Amino acid sequence: MLYNHQTNWEKFRELLDAQISLHISLKTPREIELATENLTSAVQREAWAATPPISTTKHERNLPPTIKQKIADKRKLRKKWQTTRSERHKTIINRATKELTKLLKDIKNKGIQDYLSSLTPTEDTGYSLWKATRKLKAPQHFYHPFRVIQGKWARSNRDKAVAFATHLQKVFEPHEADPTTNHDEIHNFLEAPLQMDLLKTSHYPR
Repeated sequence: MLYNHQTNWEKFRELLDAQISLHISLKTPREIELATENLTSAVQREAWAATPPISTTKHERNLPPTIKQKIADKRKLRKKWQTTRSERHKTIINRATKELTKLLKDIKNKGIQDYLSSLTPTEDTGYSLWKATRKLKAPQHFYHPFRVIQGKWARSNRDKAVAFATHLQKVFEPHEADPTTNHDEIHNFLEAPLQMDLLKTSHYPR
């Protein structure tokens, strides 16, 4: 990106003023083209120089060692149950699964609470509070499938496009031609010259 919310515009203005020269010739198309290219390159170069890169943090699920150990224990219990198919082992693995699910849910809720408590409406965090609020207030668009003539559901974009085109083809069908209609007269009327000219008032009696 050319800039972001951390761009130092004062520094950009100073750097660009130092690169721009007003005493250049702009008399030929070639000189104008070169001046435009130099100005564009200067704007890009100085904007990048005044814009610090935003560090992208990779969100990894950092689980405590106790949770990792419980996950490993659960895998061992599942493997043992798959081998023996014992009711006792089935009960043990179900109990371990419920316990692990509750612990993971508690960790997720704590992470959400920490995230909400870190939101601020200031520039230091990039107005994270307003961004989170904007996501919550954004309307959710649902594109429901619809049933086609064959009784199936059109779910993909291609199926919907084909069904819509078939509907339009059947709706906008031309009417059957009247055998008594004089098509030559209609064609001559449509092809008559000077159809857009104003009527001359001299042709009408006063």
